[in-house]
Amino acid sequence: MKFFDPRLFRFSRSSRGFISLSILAALTLTFLTILQAMTIADLVVRAFQKREAVETLKTSILLLIFIFTARALLAIASDLINRRISARIRAELRSLLFTQSINKGAEINAQFGAGKLSLVATRGITQLEPYFNRFIPQLFIALFVPLFVGITIVLHDFLSGVIILFTIPLIPLFGILIGKYTESAMMKKWRTMGLLSNFIVDLFNGLLTLKVFNRSQKQEEKIHIVGERYRVETMKVLRISFLSSLALELIATLSVALLAVSIGLRLVNGSISLNVGLIVLLLAPEVYWPIRQVSALFHASAEGVTAASEIFDILDLNVNLPQGSITPPPNIKALAWTDIEIEYPNRITQRISAHEIRSGELTVIAGPSGSGKTTLINTLLSLVTPSTGVITLHHENGHFNLQEINREQWLRSIAWVSQDPQFPPGLISQSLREIAGDNKQEIVAEALRITGLHDSMLEKSLTDNNNGISLGQLRRLAIVRALISQRSIIVMDEPTASLDQESELSIAKHLQDFAHKGNIVLVVSHSPELISLADHVIDLNKNLRNNPNKVASQ
Repeated sequence: MKFFDPRLFRFSRSSRGFISLSILAALTLTFLTILQAMTIADLVVRAFQKREAVETLKTSILLLIFIFTARALLAIASDLINRRISARIRAELRSLLFTQSINKGAEINAQFGAGKLSLVATRGITQLEPYFNRFIPQLFIALFVPLFVGITIVLHDFLSGVIILFTIPLIPLFGILIGKYTESAMMKKWRTMGLLSNFIVDLFNGLLTLKVFNRSQKQEEKIHIVGERYRVETMKVLRISFLSSLALELIATLSVALLAVSIGLRLVNGSISLNVGLIVLLLAPEVYWPIRQVSALFHASAEGVTAASEIFDILDLNVNLPQGSITPPPNIKALAWTDIEIEYPNRITQRISAHEIRSGELTVIAGPSGSGKTTLINTLLSLVTPSTGVITLHHENGHFNLQEINREQWLRSIAWVSQDPQFPPGLISQSLREIAGDNKQEIVAEALRITGLHDSMLEKSLTDNNNGISLGQLRRLAIVRALISQRSIIVMDEPTASLDQESELSIAKHLQDFAHKGNIVLVVSHSPELISLADHVIDLNKNLRNNPNKVASQ
């Protein structure tokens, strides 16, 4: 169970000042707590045992008022400062997440999923508020207050110190045991929420495709199953939180009661003075209470603890992924891989059998959802590193291991068409001109003709969300962008979804012609038309056996 992640210091400069202020506030609170107990004990003894006049107690009364006021002001000031610094830390982390998503968006999407990134950047950042505002300050209070207050009690009464020494470990012991169970339950809840987010994003992106193949209604059951799992995990966390709070409260109450009985018996037989007994009784709850509060606040901010870990994992992604140094060779003849395994966090290991993709052939990857199509694409794009197995690039003079190739240069050598293509806002002609160049307008015109788009499409303007044209037109434009890029490797994910059969056949034939010119064209598709025209089909689930000459052996 990790209460605090030191990676926070690396990613947030404001966190250093936040921790320093939290330590200073905890030390100040410790001093005021000890001084308050001694002042109250002195007042009680002088007023009731020694029966001194009120005039002689004015100084102690004013001191007690000052202490109460100082503690109240300290609590208010700490809360305000914590809120401001917490907001600043969250703003810094949100900015870092945004920058990381710009620089490493493809890798993040492959490793965590778009839904998980959205979840962390929105709800995850929000859940850091109770974590920073309450849990972290209380953690430092629990470190300093019980220590110095316990030392003060030992100096006044050794026997009370012994009782505290044997009872206080019960709270962190039970807190750790319950906290581990809570952490496990919270991880399951967060993992389920991430799966639900990724599933919803994928569902919305492929909704038109599901409608075309009349599969949209069957997704309702899957949404219900994942939603029910999230409800069960959430209620499990709440149940653990309530039960653990009750258990810790009972332990703290019984410990103070045991100490109070001991002091009461010794007061009766006169082995301890009233002043010392009062000081110990007033300070005893301050030993147990901060640790008890840490355990309680841990449950309240457990989601923030998990969210912080998820955020740091995403920000650390550029460290975890290896980066080669070799420039991708030109005229790649084939992409081949041995049996590979890809491990995702908190997911079943994906295994993919050995295959080869050759230039001059239109290759289609087929198989049902979950068979590993997206995983294979992400691996070939070098967005995911396999835990076992090797991917090699074959060319005229030999071959290279893909992990030895510089990832950024490798991605620049590939034209990628996703299911949800994106274009920068502005005129479409401007976006395409930046890729084709002013002297290659005939290439753009030919690509538009191949995809069934009219030249007038170039004069349309797109907004930030690519509004203004249909999803089918957007996918056609993505194919145009890939064809005019003049790159020898094209990778496409369901490029003809949402298109009519005639347009789909036309595009499939031109992709085949483009491949036969010596290029590598790899398409992920469920389309029977594309599969029928493919020169090579990689069936990841051994289901497409209707054409043995085209189906690659597993």
